[in-house]
Amino acid sequence: MDWKRAWSGRWAVGLLALVLLTHCGGDVAQERVEAPPMESRGTALRPAVTGELDAALPPECLPRLEIFEFNGEPEADAYVSRDAPDQGFGGEPVLRVDGSPRLESYLRFGVRTDGMRVRNATLELTALDSTSSGPRVYRTSDDWGEDVTWNTRPSLLGRPLDDVGRIRAGARVPFDVTKAVTSEGTHSFGLIPQSSHGVDFSSREVSTPELRPNLRVTVETSLFCSYRGSGGGQTKWKRQYGGPDTDRLVALATLPEGGFITVGRFGDAVFPEAEEGLAFARYTGKGRLLWTRVVATEDVRATAMALTPSGDIFVVGLYEGSPDLGAGSLPPVPEETGRQGLFLARFSPTGATVWSRGFIATDDSGAPQPVAASAVAVDANGNAVITGDFQGRMDLGGGALSSGPVTDPSQPPPRGGFLARFFPGGQHRWSRAFEGDGSSPTAGGSAVALDEGDNLLVGGRASPLTDLGNGPVGESAPFIAKYTPEGQLLWTRLLSGALGSITLVSAQGPDRVVFAAGLAGTFTFAGQTFSGLPFLVEGFFGALTRTGADVWIRDLGASARPQELAVSPDGALTLLGRGFGEFDVGGGPLGVDERILVMPFVARYSPEGEHRWSRAFAAGFAPHLGLPPGGVLLGGDFGPRPIEVDGRVFTSRGPRDLLFLELTSSPEDGTVCPARSSLELRALPSELICYPYQSSPEESRPFRYELRNTGAVTLYGAQLSSPRFGRACLHEDGRLRFTDDPLNGFPLPPVVTCQFNLGPGERLTVGATELSAPRPGEDVLCNTATATASDACGKVRSDSATALSQMYGWADSPGECAAASPYPRCPCSDGMTPREP
Repeated sequence: MDWKRAWSGRWAVGLLALVLLTHCGGDVAQERVEAPPMESRGTALRPAVTGELDAALPPECLPRLEIFEFNGEPEADAYVSRDAPDQGFGGEPVLRVDGSPRLESYLRFGVRTDGMRVRNATLELTALDSTSSGPRVYRTSDDWGEDVTWNTRPSLLGRPLDDVGRIRAGARVPFDVTKAVTSEGTHSFGLIPQSSHGVDFSSREVSTPELRPNLRVTVETSLFCSYRGSGGGQTKWKRQYGGPDTDRLVALATLPEGGFITVGRFGDAVFPEAEEGLAFARYTGKGRLLWTRVVATEDVRATAMALTPSGDIFVVGLYEGSPDLGAGSLPPVPEETGRQGLFLARFSPTGATVWSRGFIATDDSGAPQPVAASAVAVDANGNAVITGDFQGRMDLGGGALSSGPVTDPSQPPPRGGFLARFFPGGQHRWSRAFEGDGSSPTAGGSAVALDEGDNLLVGGRASPLTDLGNGPVGESAPFIAKYTPEGQLLWTRLLSGALGSITLVSAQGPDRVVFAAGLAGTFTFAGQTFSGLPFLVEGFFGALTRTGADVWIRDLGASARPQELAVSPDGALTLLGRGFGEFDVGGGPLGVDERILVMPFVARYSPEGEHRWSRAFAAGFAPHLGLPPGGVLLGGDFGPRPIEVDGRVFTSRGPRDLLFLELTSSPEDGTVCPARSSLELRALPSELICYPYQSSPEESRPFRYELRNTGAVTLYGAQLSSPRFGRACLHEDGRLRFTDDPLNGFPLPPVVTCQFNLGPGERLTVGATELSAPRPGEDVLCNTATATASDACGKVRSDSATALSQMYGWADSPGECAAASPYPRCPCSDGMTPREP
């Protein structure tokens, strides 16, 4: 079997390990729900220095790495019996291991790493019965198949890889095989008994996938930059919400008075389908949930949202059947047709339904045809504008619109676009179609916005038959058009020769129009000619005057695609998009080219499109964009794999959770807090936490990590046992020593305590977590209560080449915090009040 094909599609993006952090801010998350525990390991932790920081990556670019998890079932597995030396048992549903009669089991896997470094590897088996002494696992030769017998079994290679000891029936038992799995290719393992108290495991032949053997391999990329710029993009706060169901965020919009509204599927209701449902939620300016309202749990999917200045909510989306959004059933679309209808609805600022309207596209026989809603905009009086595409005929209230002529009755109607405006009460005001011709790339509307005079701006793609208001354009090209409030065309700008579409458009004050697009082919804009392959779409954004004349354009390359665009009151631009592999949105490379990753990014530009800062986030996070005063709001969903933001690892409670965070838009928009390292340090059976050595905030104290456990711990190759009461172990400059010194006259607690003095660039691995030493002159924050560097007032400073860390200004009350913190506006832990500047 081709091992690459066998593992195809089985990898999952894991959590991101942050090496250096320069952002600050509080974070709140729902209480985590742990996965079902694996069998107790009883093995020692093995910390080790794993390498040095790449000197080519400056700390200010937030160097980080991506961690992936590959999962694969065995290509072959079987057990063999000494009593039946020529008989094979490769087709059995069990893998048997026993000392009497002598039974051994073997498994062979094909492993893929995509060239990345293996971090750890775990062989997982499901035990069918219990034993007080489980088997040892060995690396074996690979020259065997499922017809293996006792006489042809593979050779054992080297010493045992792992020994889990006692096993309970029904447990998912993990064997650490990291020492054997160091690269991609074929890897085989043998399960060898240690006693006559045997155990059976499920084989790959069982019908339940969750019970089959699995090899879980965690790999990591090389370090890469996740931030570029000279200021802004720092985290102010972050919050997680979620439950056992799949939560999805479709769109968010900020409110003038503060706070924001979201639309998607979330809340306490049960949503039968993963992509269906409609709910609203309102949050404060710092992400605290105020209320939620579930409108529908199925048959409805929102695609875009807009708010009036008074907070009324307009939503456009798709539906099937005849759902009731609170104002009566929508026109029916039979579910068996596989088609959907288009809806537009208005809701009050508290989420109560005001009105809803549904529309259906059909062919000449009346059969439903595809329709899609791309965008919605609304003015201060509640006049709504929508755009999208459809096939066939569709009546939005002003008579049937046609998507284009049908030249072959055996083929479906061509895909065209539409643009429509509605009165505040939902009545049709005017509408028009952008016809397609069926032989060229489809026509349609992708983006819509309003300027200060309530003129309409629309972007999309035209076909030769598309009439934007002054006759057919005669070519296939992306377009931007401007209309009066009554629908009269003011001007158009076609990008002749280009393939692709204008995907985003917005007014930039009274004199400019800005846009973003995915374009290919050859075209000219603002005196520059861009030539590209017809199938290689690149990201662009640019500006026009209010009369449609070219101003400037920026090429983001083929590895970056804009998805959302927002304009600040001062004209500054914020782009949200996706980056593929390594990409550059103006400030320097972000991401990593070792794998084609899809990473969300947010980038800030001047009104003229000059890069200010950009930041990439964890693959697996799907954010949307909002602009609160003085900030950049990101909100989206993630899961089921954990993601990391600023050293905080977020784990979804269900298949997907919601995550919100606000960034500073510029250096002046928030406090620049000291740098800090990631301290999410969890390793069973011991717990590693940060701990202040003394209690007096006036004295400097060593920065130490306390390992709480009654079992033995391996540190730098030396075995440590929990000391007797009043004794501690200190690790200094690579040496271990015990001390009986009391703490403030009281005996030390019975824990192993080690002080790590790591050199600049060195990293200490504890379990699956890395701790980086601060460089000389760098500050590191650590929360002593939670072992995560979050919102403590304390400061750790590295003042020498040996990176000996000292702690200053720790405080346990609001008054002490205000007096002691050297960073007056940095947030304090546990509700402490920071000192005002």
